[in-house]
Amino acid sequence: MRFHLHCVALAALALTLVPSHIANAAPEPIRITADLSDAPRKLFHAEIDLPVKRGPLTLITPQWIPGNHRPTGPASAITGVVFTVDGKPLEWRRDDVNLYEFHLTVPAGATTLHAHLDCIVTTRISQKLAVLEWEKLLLYPASAPVRDIPIRPSLKVPAGWGIGAALTPVSATTYPVPSAGSTTEFEATNVEQLEDSPIITGEYFHEYPLAPTISPKHYLDVAADYPEDAVLKPAVLAEVANLVREADALYKSHHYHVYHFLL
Repeated sequence: MRFHLHCVALAALALTLVPSHIANAAPEPIRITADLSDAPRKLFHAEIDLPVKRGPLTLITPQWIPGNHRPTGPASAITGVVFTVDGKPLEWRRDDVNLYEFHLTVPAGATTLHAHLDCIVTTRISQKLAVLEWEKLLLYPASAPVRDIPIRPSLKVPAGWGIGAALTPVSATTYPVPSAGSTTEFEATNVEQLEDSPIITGEYFHEYPLAPTISPKHYLDVAADYPEDAVLKPAVLAEVANLVREADALYKSHHYHVYHFLL
């Protein structure tokens, strides 16, 4: 589940959990690259490759979002949608009733459908930081439960920006601050879990280990508009670390293999 705690004079705090296993109902995962290079302009981009077969296909964007109590999906913010197969554009249309659905026909011989889309973002974003909630960029088959749809995410961020996430990077060589122009690849998960695994990124970024003797590992990832705001006082870190220790003592078990607080 995703929780949002609001701190005075600070951004929302998002807690994300990572599953201990990955659903593998489909042989090939969707591959999505979220490009946040234009985050200072309040634009996100996505390149999505979906395994397909010949015939009619209905894709959908998320409508019901974890932690929301009404349909707050991003359909109204999505723009610049282009579908291609082998570089050739495909005609598509939105459903006449459900505007979260996209209809198209996959030609014979096609095994991969490429989708490009943009999303206009107006909240949790500034010149120096951004929060990516993956539902803003997702497209997936409308006919399957989201927990049964495997997906492999990747991420591009502005040069010098750090990344905070509960997703597991494939290579941690330059993580959590990737080298300029690089793409950070994460291990495969499913659409349900990806929607519940937001990203925080920013120019002024710090990742703080918490209660290092507790297993699994816990971290507090901070992004700020000003460098001094990303440097937390030892007393604040001690309080959050105590929360981790107390939860460990109380519950004695963990349904995640890593835990990231995103601040």
